[in-house]
Amino acid sequence: MSFGIIPPENLWWLYAILIASAFAMVFAYVSMSRQSKQPGQEKRWALKLRFILPLMAIMGLVGCWVVYKQATATLEISGETLKIHAGLYSQEILKSDLRLNEAKIIKLSESRQLQPISRTNGTGAPGFGAGWFVLRNGEKAFLLVADADNILYIPSREFALLVSLVNPEGFLANLKK
Repeated sequence: MSFGIIPPENLWWLYAILIASAFAMVFAYVSMSRQSKQPGQEKRWALKLRFILPLMAIMGLVGCWVVYKQATATLEISGETLKIHAGLYSQEILKSDLRLNEAKIIKLSESRQLQPISRTNGTGAPGFGAGWFVLRNGEKAFLLVADADNILYIPSREFALLVSLVNPEGFLANLKK
C-alpha cells in the first residue's frame, strides 16, 4: 500500500532558478568557446571554464531532479518493510525496527525538541526539508517535511522519521497491522 507525502507549495521558483542557471552555464560555455577560437584570445581561465561550465549545468539539472523526486516522494508498506521512495534519499526500514507505540502526529511549532536544527545530508527550501537532519534533542532524523503542522513522527532503533503525509492516521493504522 502506497501513501504520498504532502507536496510542497510554490517550489516553482526553485525549479526556475536551477533550470535558468543550467541554461546560463550552457550559453556562457558557447560564448567562451567562440571567443577562444579568435586569434589572440588564448587564456587559461577560459580553458578552465570551458570544462567547469558544462559540469555546473549538469549539477543544476541534477539538483532539479533531486528536489522533484523528494517533493513527489511516496511511502510504501510492503510486507515487513517500510519503503521510502524519494530519489537519492530512498530508504528501506524493517517494521520491527520502528517503535510504533511512540509514533505520534506533531506540529513542529509545538514540539520544540523535535525541530530540525542542522542538515547533515539533504535538501532544504523555505517550507520544505528532505534528507538527513539532526533534531534539537540530538536525535538523527530522516525528514520529508512540507507542512510543519501535520507531521508524523516515528522513532526507530537508529533514527527518527518525520514525514508530512496526506493521511497520517491511515498510514499509521496500516503500518501497525
